[in-house]
Amino acid sequence: MKTKGIFAGAILLYSGIFLALHGVRFVDFEVLPQFHLDPFAALPTSSQALHGSPLPAIIGNVLGIVSENTIQIFYVLLVLAAFGALMWYVRHIGKEKNSPLFFLLIALTPLPLVLISWIGKPDPLVVLAYIGFLVSSAPVLIAGSAFLLLLAHKEVAILLLLIHAILFPSELRKISIASIGVVMGLIYFALYTNIVGTVTDRTAFVAEHLSQLLQTPLIAALFIFNWFLLVLLLLYKRGILRSVRILAAIAVIFVVSVFVVLDHTRIAALLSLPLYVYVLRKVADAKEGFSLSKKQFLILLVVSLLQIEAVTTGLLVNTVVAHYVVLYEWLHLPF
Repeated sequence: MKTKGIFAGAILLYSGIFLALHGVRFVDFEVLPQFHLDPFAALPTSSQALHGSPLPAIIGNVLGIVSENTIQIFYVLLVLAAFGALMWYVRHIGKEKNSPLFFLLIALTPLPLVLISWIGKPDPLVVLAYIGFLVSSAPVLIAGSAFLLLLAHKEVAILLLLIHAILFPSELRKISIASIGVVMGLIYFALYTNIVGTVTDRTAFVAEHLSQLLQTPLIAALFIFNWFLLVLLLLYKRGILRSVRILAAIAVIFVVSVFVVLDHTRIAALLSLPLYVYVLRKVADAKEGFSLSKKQFLILLVVSLLQIEAVTTGLLVNTVVAHYVVLYEWLHLPF
């Protein structure tokens, strides 16, 4: 009990420092009240990509969360729930012995920054639905979590489950059951589109900005994993991560995050959820174990506080010193 209290206290302290350093950012709130008020009415063209993620608005509509203030509270609670579920799963898979190490591995990913920098996006529901999928064993729960995952973010859900299938071929039965939920979700979207009417989906926005996507591939490639890239390289060096599966998964994440989407780091963090789980499981199962000295642990923990995002226009820095400075535009980097 004492150890659990210390671990929880350490997480709270780290979270406080992380928030003090990076702050939070709310997005899409100019249109979310309208979306929550009527999820089945077409949004303005510039915001119609949100129709690919109707789950938050549907929940908000059912619960009567339609004003800007209540919507902000709603999304903050979703972020807290996602963090809580993530920490529970980290402790569940790592047991008490590996909990601090596994927390560090997650802290080195861009996921914590993404969750607090895009409040208003369906990302917390993607995390919650995926964790639900991971821990579910009953077919109805597996299919149900896949269905909710699709409603949270259609394109990410399909790719995320594909990456999960690549990394965990032994879970083919579970993926097969999840495909039922995916089909149900696609049927729902067909009906949903019929009600809402023809809307501009995410692919149209990507096509519109394709020239921008091709201008900064190196910037995007370097920062889709942030410090987690060091983890991957370190585990490869120690012989823990050496398989064609992980290379295939990274290739999918890389291509989609660098060449297909506008918010590179954000989408990479979501698509990498199965990769994070794969790494945690591999570390947990490593015969020789995987450990860091206290000095190494503390250095990496401090390093994890320094996060940068990549978007189409370049690099976003969100700290107390510079809140979302677009470094690419500022420095006029030629790549």
